Amino acid sequence: MTLLYIRIMKKVAFVLTSAFVGVLSFYGCGTGSNTIQKDSSLYLNDSIQIGDTAINLVGKGWLVPDPEYKDMYNLTDKKLGDVSFEKARAIVKDGLVNSFSYISKSYESKSEFQAFESKLFVSLSREYGKPTKDSLYVEKEEGARHFMRDYVLENKYRTVLVTINRSQWFMFGGDNEYSILAYVDIQDSIIKKKHLEHLFYKKIE
Repeated sequence: MTLLYIRIMKKVAFVLTSAFVGVLSFYGCGTGSNTIQKDSSLYLNDSIQIGDTAINLVGKGWLVPDPEYKDMYNLTDKKLGDVSFEKARAIVKDGLVNSFSYISKSYESKSEFQAFESKLFVSLSREYGKPTKDSLYVEKEEGARHFMRDYVLENKYRTVLVTINRSQWFMFGGDNEYSILAYVDIQDSIIKKKHLEHLFYKKIE
């Protein structure tokens, strides 16, 4: 496991921590079934909507428990758009899905990474159009600097945050390593409209 992967996992740990309680429902119905009616505005992909119960999705074959991290679930479909990622996870709170995260493999070859990056953005642009936000920042740790660039893409229902990372490792002669982290969320305005704020650890503005 690389230092970069550990750093990325720390970045998402606060949203990936959950107390798995099995068959909770939204309105007090302890049936273990999905309690939100089907609503096209709540789907994170073609099959899974926000509020679905993780244990039910495991039974359907859409999620599998993560073998390394308790109360985490991996998506069996690791594609975002037309691009396959190394890791894809459903983020849950109290056993209920609220969003997805995707982590690419780490690339040492800049040209190979750029080909992956280009394919991803071409694919996402067909559904989300051009990025609506673009920001740069640098994170530092002992022996390394991480040059980050965030892109936000949106459609009527969903938001995709794509973080491009170039890590420079001083202990290895300043070599660069490239990766992508992506999140898929339902628009905050929809979360508030549907009164689903309780699904999240973060505050919905």
